[in-house]
Amino acid sequence: KLGVRHVTVTVNCLHSAIGEKIYQHVHYQGKRYQGAYGTSILIQNQTAGIKELTSQGVLVKVNIVMIQGINDSHVPVIVKNVKDLGASLTNIMPLIPAEGSTFENYAQTSMRDIKIMRDICAVVLPQMSHCRQCRADAIGLLGDDRSLDFRDPEVTKETRPEVPGKPGREQYRIAVATRDGRLVDRHFGHTSEFAIYRGDGEVFQLVEKRKVVRYCNGKEDCDEEDRHNTVNALQDCHVVLSLRIGYHARERLLKKGILSFELYDTVENGLKQAAEKLEKAGKKSG
Repeated sequence: KLGVRHVTVTVNCLHSAIGEKIYQHVHYQGKRYQGAYGTSILIQNQTAGIKELTSQGVLVKVNIVMIQGINDSHVPVIVKNVKDLGASLTNIMPLIPAEGSTFENYAQTSMRDIKIMRDICAVVLPQMSHCRQCRADAIGLLGDDRSLDFRDPEVTKETRPEVPGKPGREQYRIAVATRDGRLVDRHFGHTSEFAIYRGDGEVFQLVEKRKVVRYCNGKEDCDEEDRHNTVNALQDCHVVLSLRIGYHARERLLKKGILSFELYDTVENGLKQAAEKLEKAGKKSG
């Protein structure tokens, strides 16, 4: 009735003993459940939903986040199961540790291990290999995220260079992964040019466009030497803003005293948010 033809469902486990290591709690019909019982409710609804969708002719893609030491050996079982339920495709993705999450201190799953797992599971079901790790609330197409078009118009105004701030105020240098200077919309490893802004937290000015070598294509392991060179190219910055950044790149930046923040917003808002975090952290310009 709604004209829905494609649906993506995330399934990270089929056993509640594994699920309780992944999910802290599950909300279902207005109630909160924890532990193995909670994850059993989640698994039951995921599998029932996939079966119902495919029985109605809807094409279902299943996302699987592969977490080393937790569900990695379980992934082939998931793929076989969702195939039997009628799924058309699976997308095996790496864990990307997010600040504040249960897995913030986990290492990011390597793309080499992801590729090996995709090759193993491709014998059972076709595998998606062009994933760009979109946010769950993304709107649009790959390479054309239109999410901000559906937010408050005030949020979408274009960032324009302004005059430098007042003398004597702390100055920050911030590198931004952006396609056109309007949005923070590029992955760190996919960026070949960073926009460098300098400002005092209230007023920022674009001072440079700095070219680097794109070191990651999303399919193979990222080039270590080029990643090292990219980090070194930004060592005069206090913060890097990007849509996504891998664990290893984030750690290398941090060792040089450079903070990194993930967000999808206007460059203007991103710069202000970064400055606020810097001020809270007490990080001052040299």
